[in-house]
Amino acid sequence: GKDFFLELGPLENGFGTEGRDVLLTALQEFQQTFEEGWKTSINAQGNNANFVSLEFNEWFVPEMLNGDFPVPNQFPSETGDTFLQFMAYRITSIEIDGIDNFNQLDQDTYLQAAFADNSFLPFLQAADATTTIFESVTTVTVRAFEDFRPTTIFDVGSIFNIPLYLELAPKEEGFGNETAEALIKDLDQFFIYTVGPVIAAGVEAEKPGSKIYRFGSLYTTADYVTYGKYYEGGNMVNQYTTLGDCSKGPTVVTEFLYGFDVWWWKPIDQGENRADIGNFQAWVNGAFANSAFVVGPVTTALLGNTPISYTGALDEFDLAKLNGTSTDAPLVCNTQTARNPTPSESPSQTSDASNTLVPNNLLSFVMTSAILVAAMSLI
Repeated sequence: GKDFFLELGPLENGFGTEGRDVLLTALQEFQQTFEEGWKTSINAQGNNANFVSLEFNEWFVPEMLNGDFPVPNQFPSETGDTFLQFMAYRITSIEIDGIDNFNQLDQDTYLQAAFADNSFLPFLQAADATTTIFESVTTVTVRAFEDFRPTTIFDVGSIFNIPLYLELAPKEEGFGNETAEALIKDLDQFFIYTVGPVIAAGVEAEKPGSKIYRFGSLYTTADYVTYGKYYEGGNMVNQYTTLGDCSKGPTVVTEFLYGFDVWWWKPIDQGENRADIGNFQAWVNGAFANSAFVVGPVTTALLGNTPISYTGALDEFDLAKLNGTSTDAPLVCNTQTARNPTPSESPSQTSDASNTLVPNNLLSFVMTSAILVAAMSLI
């Protein structure tokens, strides 16, 4: 038998258990073509060698018990647009006239001959018809085990509890966990489809050779965003009201927290410093600045059935101004004074049911500085 790498591309991302199953199905159907490649190559090498028969045993592709991870010993290539999967084949017996010693066989040459001219691709496409995992692949080649040295290692790093602030304006009253839960679902969708790709592109550009496999967590139903405490029957704790400016009127600003696991092939030379993944704050800010954050119908109904739009991203968020303690004189647009909701406020004053909005509500996103923390490792 022989260990080798199968290179598939172009392929944007790696694959897990389902892709492994597709690959094995294709390899099993490919077995006869594989044997024919050996026969042709052996008979063409001269030295009176004549292929008689081959008894194939099995293909081996590493297996991961947890299907959320990519197949073990899988790596992005040096160019980043293909993936290499370690595998092996085992042959029970082979009979060749003119050769007495199996060690005389040039297995690398026979292997290359079997996979020559993209011969494996039709088998892969047929096996992949129902999953489309390898839909983008147009070329499949083999590399000798000795000819590829990975420059990355798969790892899982965690970042968590990074503040994210949403501003609703004009709005005079806060909201509680019912509205916060609805906003979290909207934020999760925005992170999945908009923020995630921005972060992936940022990481891969900042860490040459790296590749993002996925984001998310095994331990929570919320992929990205959560929130802190709220008062029973009342508003969120980390929520602030302010006069805003004369164009927006009074505003309500609420703190949410985001965090997630980064499943990625990291450069080997990065070592154990999982916190040094990249500037997540800048990437998240940029995603909100360049794409509209649209809330769903549940959130819209809870906030008065009024359309909400995203206004922009700021580099800094000054809580002192929101608390009314800034030394800068606040703009006075009406007689309301800046304040924080307090635990003593009754549900009738602060609950979701009492919230109302006037037309042209605006939703904006701002973030504070945060520390990236790594907390998870992969065996």
